[in-house]
Amino acid sequence: MAARTDSSQILAGAASAVLTAIRWEWFRLSRRAPFWVIVGLMAAAVVVSLASMLAAQVFAELLTGAHQFPLTAVSVLASLGPFLAIILASLSFGSDFTSGTWRPLTARGAERWHVGLAKLLLLAVILLLFWIAAWLAAAAVGLVSGDAAQDVPGEWEETAVRLACSWLVALAYLGLGAVLTTAGRSTTFGVGVGTGIVLFELWVYPLAGFLGEALDFPVAGYTRWTLRGVTSRFVNGEDVLGRWVFLATVLGYAVLCWGLTLYGLHRRDLTSGSG
Repeated sequence: MAARTDSSQILAGAASAVLTAIRWEWFRLSRRAPFWVIVGLMAAAVVVSLASMLAAQVFAELLTGAHQFPLTAVSVLASLGPFLAIILASLSFGSDFTSGTWRPLTARGAERWHVGLAKLLLLAVILLLFWIAAWLAAAAVGLVSGDAAQDVPGEWEETAVRLACSWLVALAYLGLGAVLTTAGRSTTFGVGVGTGIVLFELWVYPLAGFLGEALDFPVAGYTRWTLRGVTSRFVNGEDVLGRWVFLATVLGYAVLCWGLTLYGLHRRDLTSGSG
């Protein structure tokens, strides 16, 4: 009975420490101009995409498919979400290496993993709120414009599912940005290597697949379970069974990257870093 009480007290203390760290991290992050610039650029990308489709409908009558406006929000977030997640994670973790504020953050008794987990959870919530706002804006524009999806049962619901899937994908890339930044103790390293990995997968995999077909070599079999291969199939999944399989894999990638980040913070020297 005493052991159970002690465990409960330890968990309660850890939860309280993480919540305190989240509040403090938001206070610091919300006062950084780069954070608002990054979020503003992402919001501008969604607005421009929706405005372009609305202009096409009004002036050229080019809107042909159902649920086009919400689907546009999904497409933009699925494409740019990994970059946004990596940049935000690199900014949050790297700035403390650059300014040498990691030790002051843990000097008040908070464990390193408390602070690291607080950063990741806060960024996950920020991404979720952004995702919801983008979908609601797209849905509102679609309703006002008479989007055909409102007459197709299940279409908007499926789009909402794909939006949720793209957010879970962003969490995996959030962990990727965090673990790279922690490893390199540098915002520049996290952003550079992280976006480099995304671009490599985005450009090289299709080219490799094309060459594989020409040479009769099953390249797709080797890239299917990479981060890019799993996440793209997860967001665009058509069968329920396949989506559940890819969900487990995406969550596995996210847990791995988040776990490596917290372990890296535990092991790394926090007294130095670079830009």
